[in-house]
Amino acid sequence: MAQPIWTTRPVDLNTVAELAYRLKVSPLLAHLLLQRGVRTPEEAIRFLYPRFEHLHDPMRLPGMKQAVQRLARAIDRGERVTIYGDYDVDGTTATALLIEILSDLGAEVDFYIPERESEGYGVNAEAIRKIRERGTALLLTVDCGITAREPLAEAARLGIDVIVTDHHAIDPERIPDSERIVALIDPKLPGSEYPFSGLAGVGLAFKIAQALLGAVSPEEDERLLRVLDLVALGTVADMAEIRDENRVLAKLGMEVLSRRERLGVRALAEVARLREDLELSSTHIGFVLGPRINAAGRLSTSEKVVRLLTTSSEEEAREIAELLDAENRQRREIEQEITREAIEQIERRFRPDQDAAIVVAKRGWHPGVVGIVASRLVERYWRPVVVIALDEAGGRGSGRSIPEFHMQEALLACGKWLEQFGGHAAAGGLSIRQENLESFRRAFLRVAKRRLRPEDLYPKLYLDAIVPLDELSVEALEELSLLEPFGEGNPSPTIGVRNLRLLEGPRLMGAANEHLSAWLTDGRIQVRAVHWQGAEHLTVLQLPEAEIGVAGRPRINEYNDRRSVEIVVSHWEITPVPHRDQGIFPGRVYPTWVKISDRRSDSDKRRYLVRIAERGEPALFYVRDGRALEQAMAIFQEAGLIGRVVELSPEAAQEEREERTMQFLEGAWSGLLAVEPVSTQEAPELWSQVRHVVICHPPRDEATFLQMAEPTLLGWGEGPPDESEVRYVHLLFNARDLEVDTRLRERWWPDREQLRAIYQALAASPEGLTWPQWKEAAAEVVEEEGLQLARRVFEELGLIRSLGGRPERIQAVRTEERRELDDSPTYREAQTKRLAWKLHQTRWAKWPAREFFERLLQYRRELLATPPVGDEP
Repeated sequence: MAQPIWTTRPVDLNTVAELAYRLKVSPLLAHLLLQRGVRTPEEAIRFLYPRFEHLHDPMRLPGMKQAVQRLARAIDRGERVTIYGDYDVDGTTATALLIEILSDLGAEVDFYIPERESEGYGVNAEAIRKIRERGTALLLTVDCGITAREPLAEAARLGIDVIVTDHHAIDPERIPDSERIVALIDPKLPGSEYPFSGLAGVGLAFKIAQALLGAVSPEEDERLLRVLDLVALGTVADMAEIRDENRVLAKLGMEVLSRRERLGVRALAEVARLREDLELSSTHIGFVLGPRINAAGRLSTSEKVVRLLTTSSEEEAREIAELLDAENRQRREIEQEITREAIEQIERRFRPDQDAAIVVAKRGWHPGVVGIVASRLVERYWRPVVVIALDEAGGRGSGRSIPEFHMQEALLACGKWLEQFGGHAAAGGLSIRQENLESFRRAFLRVAKRRLRPEDLYPKLYLDAIVPLDELSVEALEELSLLEPFGEGNPSPTIGVRNLRLLEGPRLMGAANEHLSAWLTDGRIQVRAVHWQGAEHLTVLQLPEAEIGVAGRPRINEYNDRRSVEIVVSHWEITPVPHRDQGIFPGRVYPTWVKISDRRSDSDKRRYLVRIAERGEPALFYVRDGRALEQAMAIFQEAGLIGRVVELSPEAAQEEREERTMQFLEGAWSGLLAVEPVSTQEAPELWSQVRHVVICHPPRDEATFLQMAEPTLLGWGEGPPDESEVRYVHLLFNARDLEVDTRLRERWWPDREQLRAIYQALAASPEGLTWPQWKEAAAEVVEEEGLQLARRVFEELGLIRSLGGRPERIQAVRTEERRELDDSPTYREAQTKRLAWKLHQTRWAKWPAREFFERLLQYRRELLATPPVGDEP
């Protein structure tokens, strides 16, 4: 697979600054919150500090009233209730939870978990007959059943009442409809008024517990607290979206899980060698506990998992935990072998230029691990993948997808070739007759080809943020723990850091030298990077003077009572320094229609400006303000270029500006000098002739930069360009420009210390000061614009009053009452602007040319974006 493109979802730094300032958190945490759709301080507080009061009323779920009434009647009458669960972590935890709650309420309860290999997913008629032989009067499904019309019709025929609880998507043709269906509880049912449709199966089991107990929180019934560890375990392991109710249940459940009061959880943590004092996280569920629990359902039966999670015997818990640990090791060996065989099969048949998806199948593969294998294949080929294990009766398979392709919807589109299926956006499961395999394969590939664009099939590395190294402080990483637990919709943050150099190493680690570590620096800060199974990168990291980017998960490393930042690397980005290309990115060997000319370290800006103008090629020159515009025109005049470059003065009338712009586009001048970005909406075909955009001073923000550079993105042709067709964005601002702009903005937007000095200057005169006197007294602290802002702040806080007169006299108000600056809207706005500029300044100073280039490409994709077609096969 080609090296992935680093991709982030753009987040406006002005919005980051506003949220960071109002929450009093780091910009990094604010950035990650915005990435997760959390946009206001109120939403952030609810997200970071979830409470039981945030849960919805369980009685709003469809069918809940009828289910509770029937369960209560079964308890009163002593009828046998059988819980029919699924074999994954979600299904087994949901089963264990309801066994515990119903037993506490006095119910006669047992359970049934189908065997994956012999029975497959979901409810089956043979299982129903076995359950009836036990004397079951009421069947309660968890994490399955919403598409089991025919098997549940068998339950009705045998006289069993049925309550279905499921969270999977609805197929109207398969929804149970027999007369013995007491209730269908699924928030995705048509007409459902439940506010959240993303609950896992164990989450729905918890809602039943709430309804049965007549309680919302553990304060009302402590039995709810006891089962919260099961809710967290099943919700995170099932990759349910960690938002809304799932966020509340997972966050509070992780606290219970970490206490390890459940004997089965404690035994499982012990065999996995997790320290007793270690606070468990979503990572431990995803990579330690979850795989061991799932191993039972993959290789044997999950019945023992339910016993593990409900046992009161330490001996039994230890025995089952050791068995699960052994099965997990066996699962890994089987998985590796199937992955190898699947790759061999794909390499013989896969056509990268034509196939938008992959379907592989083979007799003898273990159905319990095909989902994991599918995930490995998605990573390798960046295509939606379905892996099917065949046997005499047919096949059972699992699908995994890329972000641009909804797996469950695709399976629905191919449903006529399938016996059963289910899933969600990222993954799905199915069963199929062998004679339908090739028809399904063709249909699935057709759906993928129609719904995916060519650019969707180029591998991408989705990052939460690309930040300078100095934003990854120990304090910032401590804050990130507030985002736990991580999972679908709230992934563990993957951060990219660029513009680094090798400081020490790299060196190999591990018993087989399979791991790699290196010390990196941005020239000021150093950080250790560790790449597990990354030994293959040893040679390329040793390229002399290479520019290095790392993507991975930052963490706090504690060693000898010292805490430091460490990055666990998932991907490297190594760029040899292109000396011969003199600051051009990409270099000559990479033909592309736009390139970055990085001149931020040039000291002679004047000579470079003249050189671009002398070429006579259409060029846009941007400067910071009217004064800089006059200085630039003087440079061009001195060089004898006044007839080639025309300025767009901010003070000029709109008609004059439009006339000069059109004359430039028609070739009257080769250069246009401006302060604000020009609009390309009119005559885009003429704007596409622009060869150079020269940015002389730091842009206000990223949006301004993109608007300035937009003409270079127009009129791209097919295939690689000739050198005469390449457009250039020239970065001509330098460290001194950044310093000047920062000092200017600090004098526009005074902080607490500046405001104190300004107020003291006024308060020193009991009779007050006129505006000219106050302006003179504050001249060393702020510009007049900053003094006007200070006046608004003091007026909003009631700290000054006007005495009138000509000139107006202003007087400080003496008060014993303490006033908080944050009570002033003007002050909050000013500090937000100040922080936003600081964030932009850091980007302009530290972004490598590659980052500017990739932002331009991403912006172009957004300009050209069209929704993919979603036809049925």
